Amino acid sequence: MNNYNGLPRNFFSRHVTTNEPIKMIQGKEGYFKLEMLSNISEEEINKEIADLNTMYGNTESDVDMATICSMYGWTAERVSKISPYIFD
Repeated sequence: MNNYNGLPRNFFSRHVTTNEPIKMIQGKEGYFKLEMLSNISEEEINKEIADLNTMYGNTESDVDMATICSMYGWTAERVSKISPYIFD
């Protein structure tokens, strides 16, 4: 999985239990709440999450695999299933 200038790739989703907007960071266990999205409508949150994932070139499959990696570890085998981060 590529990154840009040494910066980790970010993935955006909703917490599977609480439905809160979250960010997962390449190589880090766990997740971070997206407080910046807490005061907008559910529809706007979904759009922001989709836009952020598009900006990072994340597919739905990438986000699913990042969710698994953030819980169980960023092993080479798991990371290899995430599409490369392509910068134009």
